[in-house]
Amino acid sequence: MSGWVHFNKAWSRNKLYDIKYHYQNAAVSAHGTHISSQFALRPEVLARERLLNARVWFFSMFFGEGSAGAEALIRAKQAMLRKDQPGYRLSRDLLTMAAHPVDTVGFGLTRLLQPSALISGVRMQAIVEAAPDPESRITLGDQRDRLGMPRVRVNWRLGRLVQRTFDRTFALLADELQRTGVGRVTLDPPIEGQPWPASLEGTWHHMGTTRMHDSPRHGVVDRNCRVHGIGNLYVAGSSVFPTVGANFPTITIAALALRLSDHLARTLDDTARAAGVAPAEATPALSEEEGLALRKLALAAPEGEPT
Repeated sequence: MSGWVHFNKAWSRNKLYDIKYHYQNAAVSAHGTHISSQFALRPEVLARERLLNARVWFFSMFFGEGSAGAEALIRAKQAMLRKDQPGYRLSRDLLTMAAHPVDTVGFGLTRLLQPSALISGVRMQAIVEAAPDPESRITLGDQRDRLGMPRVRVNWRLGRLVQRTFDRTFALLADELQRTGVGRVTLDPPIEGQPWPASLEGTWHHMGTTRMHDSPRHGVVDRNCRVHGIGNLYVAGSSVFPTVGANFPTITIAALALRLSDHLARTLDDTARAAGVAPAEATPALSEEEGLALRKLALAAPEGEPT
């Protein structure tokens, strides 16, 4: 479920909540830093409606959007940025773009210059939290890769609560846009109880499989990221998140890693003291410059934009 947004005139050129302008448009910036915004329901609304987390934004439909030429142009750009695309062949996309010159050029120019005349409309998009499901799991398959290692088999299950969250989040936002005079929304048919639409896709941040919980019956690691039952094995990453949420996890992962490093340093100091060794001898301290460099490195992971 999504919908077409019909803005009132005063809001028709506002780009702050439109993902096509996030991070790359000078009109959406603060003191030289490009920014973006998203919509989210208040916690009390989520509780009342019994919904999962979700983030929603506008999505301008450019000329040629979704066409073979536009998709080939996007893949070519990703190749120029040296992004991994297994099986990618530039020659194939060049032929596709040559076969669809109007869509290719039109989409590229709209993307570059953003003339309002070549924007056919605005839709809504959302990222919805996938509810934890014990039947969702990763196992080893029978096939092996080129190194002889077993390939993984992913069984990812999305239930009706995820569908209902899509439906109600869009509906509630549509009501709010109309109530506040921003515009009206023509919603698509609900998806709850229906087959998942072909346009559904996952994001680039895989989470879960080593879930954090105080009990080994419900999780793999404890609150300090230590694997239950193993004294010196720790996991730091988005795989330990109890739930996946609905937004970029990179800064949270960096904070989690820094928190774990502090915990390990304290643990080593306590062990050294118990053994009668001065902590400074057991764990040489980083200089202030080294610590700052490590933190900058941890926070320097760019999110990137898929298109």
